[in-house]
Amino acid sequence: MRNREITREKIMMAAIEIGAQEGISAVTTRKLAKSCSIAEGTIFFHFGTIKDLLSTAFMKIDKAKAEALSGIERAIFDDPDERWVSYEIWRTYLDFWLARPLETKYYASFFRSGLYDYKVHTITEEDGLGTYVKYRDLMEGMKILESAYQIIGYVNIWQYIINTTIGFAIKISDGEIEESEKVKNFIFELIFERLIK
Repeated sequence: MRNREITREKIMMAAIEIGAQEGISAVTTRKLAKSCSIAEGTIFFHFGTIKDLLSTAFMKIDKAKAEALSGIERAIFDDPDERWVSYEIWRTYLDFWLARPLETKYYASFFRSGLYDYKVHTITEEDGLGTYVKYRDLMEGMKILESAYQIIGYVNIWQYIINTTIGFAIKISDGEIEESEKVKNFIFELIFERLIK
């Protein structure tokens, strides 16, 4: 990796760390420059604006999440037990967030901020990176959640699943909730109880 790429990555990781620990609004060029031992102008050289930096970091995490979901073996979809299939997909998603506590907190903070706008949403969806797209692709042709889709809509269901799962992942990572199979199974039942019929 060249020095320019290393510096860009270092700035992005510092933004993720500050955003995760203090919130997105706390990410400033001054804090980033101090954390990375660089001049503030270097940040603008690499990203143009703070918004561009924060959006790029979000999209990097979103891409990694999409790759994790893409790694699910297609063979599981041949199983007639839709609850089990849903559980396997959801566990891949939960485990992704549990393995990356800083990125999880950053992603949640960004997602709730005014920075998560139509442009960012459109870019992640058009690139096939968004969770909605991955779940839709994974479950195409299956009857999973069909009745719930008809009642409250596709995007609303996924926002509920995404936000709730990320919230629980943060609580587990912070030690507020025990990390065990029993707890993970309970969370799945809590989230999906009324969605799967």
